[in-house]
Amino acid sequence: MSGIVQSKSVKLDDIASEVPRTGRLASQVMQLRRFLKNKNISIDLYYLPFIETVLSSLAQHPLVLIIDGSSTARGCETLMVSVVYQKRSLPLLWVTRKGNKGHFPEALHIELITAVKAHSLNLRRLSA
Repeated sequence: MSGIVQSKSVKLDDIASEVPRTGRLASQVMQLRRFLKNKNISIDLYYLPFIETVLSSLAQHPLVLIIDGSSTARGCETLMVSVVYQKRSLPLLWVTRKGNKGHFPEALHIELITAVKAHSLNLRRLSA
């Protein structure tokens, strides 16, 4: 996460250049790529606790959510719900699928918003 925040990018080369480690950039990129491909790595385990902490600290102000679809990686597209913070969007939940850039079905939008709502209910319970 620190590499994404520091580089202001989600490109592995940019992230690796900001991760506080020694070694060659190419080695760091490969290490990140292996981490992301690891079947034992899940959003629930590694990302949600981080984003829950961030949202808890932002909860004193009204949160603005946006939903956006964009092309990502090789032949993939991602639909993402993000919270706006200081002119940046911080991803909350997303779904990625193979395919060319286009429109996601309405059902997928609803499913993603429903998942965000379910997580926000959990956040309210945690902060209460």
